[in-house]
Amino acid sequence: MNFDGTEQRIGFSQGQTPASWTGDGEKIVFCEENHLTVINASGGSSVRLAEDFGSLGCEAPVWSPDDHEIAFSRRGDIWRIGADGTGLTRLAVGGDYAYASYSSDGNSIIFHSGSTSLQPAERARIMDVDGGNLRPFAALLGIGVQQLRWWQP
Repeated sequence: MNFDGTEQRIGFSQGQTPASWTGDGEKIVFCEENHLTVINASGGSSVRLAEDFGSLGCEAPVWSPDDHEIAFSRRGDIWRIGADGTGLTRLAVGGDYAYASYSSDGNSIIFHSGSTSLQPAERARIMDVDGGNLRPFAALLGIGVQQLRWWQP
């Protein structure tokens, strides 16, 4: 920020995971010190949506396309919470899941499984937004696992 208060910028400190902007660019969500946190993009005070997640915290939160929900990973599982902090729900229990991302229509969530028991192409997983219908992403495309080698988290 300049001395006159112009050009304010939001900075992130060590211990924070990558941030995600809402579609309208008005808000930013990130994990800070094991808390899921939202701040206005213009600055100001932050709001904790979910309290302390403990030593394994939360990682890589992302907004839904309509900006009403946030998906994130915590302790190797995929979670979802309302943008207002309500409805915290564990969607997928895997112990090695991360890097959730919503489909453009908001009906599905794709994520990565770090399981070494899966072939690399099987590690891209997809599920309905309510956590149901969990399957390999390759199955959605109607191709064999051997053909899906391009996806990486």
